[in-house]
Amino acid sequence: MWVAHYDNTTGLWSVYDPNGSFSPDQLDGMPVQVPQDISAFKELTHVVARQIYIVQVKEAQTVTLGGKSRKLNAGFNLFGW
Repeated sequence: MWVAHYDNTTGLWSVYDPNGSFSPDQLDGMPVQVPQDISAFKELTHVVARQIYIVQVKEAQTVTLGGKSRKLNAGFNLFGW
């Protein structure tokens, strides 16, 4: 499981990756440039209202995020905070 965010204002990516499973090549096909060096990603430490996040999970599950129940499918999920 990991969570990634792209900031349109700064052009920077950030990622929360507690299991060490994230690799920049997993974001291939994004409509913005993705750095291929993991060190170019900032650590995602908080979420911001009205922003879009990419959540990758191995198995489908329902989670509570921000007080809302959200169904996550296995693989990639996009959601607004």
